[in-house]
Amino acid sequence: MFTRKGSLVQHYKVHTGEKPFQCKLCQKAFAYSKDLKEHSRTHTGEKPFQCKICQKLFTRKGNLIQHYKVHTSEKPFQCKICQKLFAHNKNLKDHNRTHAGVREHNTNAKFQSQKSNKCECCGKSFHCPSQLISHRIIHTDVKPFQCKTCKKSFSQKGNLKRHYKVHTGEKPFQCKTCQKSFAYNKDLKQHYWIHTGEKPFMCEMCQKSFARKNSMVQHYKLHRGEKPLSV
Repeated sequence: MFTRKGSLVQHYKVHTGEKPFQCKLCQKAFAYSKDLKEHSRTHTGEKPFQCKICQKLFTRKGNLIQHYKVHTSEKPFQCKICQKLFAHNKNLKDHNRTHAGVREHNTNAKFQSQKSNKCECCGKSFHCPSQLISHRIIHTDVKPFQCKTCKKSFSQKGNLKRHYKVHTGEKPFQCKTCQKSFAYNKDLKQHYWIHTGEKPFMCEMCQKSFARKNSMVQHYKLHRGEKPLSV
């Protein structure tokens, strides 16, 4: 049901597949004019939607709304198996795959698919062949993803995207207690332990605990007679 006749007319395109709005640069077609306008920004580089907190820019308003959850810690998407919460539906879908290995397979065909996408080096399984192909690269010296700024190479595309923050100075993860910002979420999580006093990394030799894994690694050198780096 719709409040406006025009909205109903536009909605019918969902069922008819009509896409009268075409991009003049790449000929991609859209059902709605607003979708064409948003698409055009991929060619122009225009990003009119800006985060008021960290000033990050976005081409789509929906992406900005999703981004705000980084700052508010809102996590509306919950895993039905372990109740873990996520800010974005995409992250929940990725997480659900971690439970695939403990679920019973409904058919032998599904089991065979899971088995056939298993890494021969480390035994890790994947849902589709493309994921396995991407994963295999970490067991080789091949690093096909190169930073255009410093030429450093990475085996995974995700690692390259995280690396770019070194050059942009982007720090979207902010501590609510002291407002210190971090480029990576894992660094923010470790930082919180300064406020909570939590020290999850324990030396197996002397039971001394540390808030950071790197501090524990440096501490181990004392037991081995090596000179640790200052941390």
